[in-house]
Amino acid sequence: MPLPDCYISPTMALPAFSACIFDMDGLLLDTERLAVDGWVKAAGALGFDLPFELALATVGLDRTQSKELLLHRLGRDFPFEEVRDLRNSINARKIEAEGVAVKAGGRELIGLLRARSIPCAVATSTQRSRANDLLGRSRMLPDLAVLVCGDEIEHGKPAPDIYLKTAAHLGIEPGRCLVFEDSGPGLLAAHRAGMVPVLVPDIGEVPDSVRELAVATCDSLADAIPLVDDATRRTQ
Repeated sequence: MPLPDCYISPTMALPAFSACIFDMDGLLLDTERLAVDGWVKAAGALGFDLPFELALATVGLDRTQSKELLLHRLGRDFPFEEVRDLRNSINARKIEAEGVAVKAGGRELIGLLRARSIPCAVATSTQRSRANDLLGRSRMLPDLAVLVCGDEIEHGKPAPDIYLKTAAHLGIEPGRCLVFEDSGPGLLAAHRAGMVPVLVPDIGEVPDSVRELAVATCDSLADAIPLVDDATRRTQ
């Protein structure tokens, strides 16, 4: 049976929270398909066949994890750094020409949280230079109290490091942080950090065993607004 637009586990409810942390690619910004397509195009331009499904498996992983995955599947002679640099160039040209799209409901949800005096943060596997560029282009940086990036931690998602560091910067206990994630590794990271994860799937497949860790699953950030509105009103 298909889930409704926003589904809350019958054994849990969206609890009160003191901060909200967002993933970036595929969650706040509509950049995940761009990244996946970029991998395929860059590899092809250099004479390598990188299937879309394999590129899709890099969603939610940091640079080191993506490299390990692709070298394992494609062989140690796969020129990861060269392909990655070309992918970044291809994607940068596309973003320069077309801009960065914010996912449906993203601005409105952050606006609601700001109105309720709840700090917002981004915890992304992306390197800071790229995250600053994308969030700056989308005019979302001023709305964020904290930004933590993949090149600032030792262990990427699904390890909890990035979320624990974000909570520390916010000065808020992990259990009081609501997290929005679109990927399996991200959802696992938030859960392992002891936070309250909400899943908003994008293009990456999230196994059922990982989906079950979310207190709610929403089709979009727009669908999450009523849940957040209710939870914040109960604590005002």
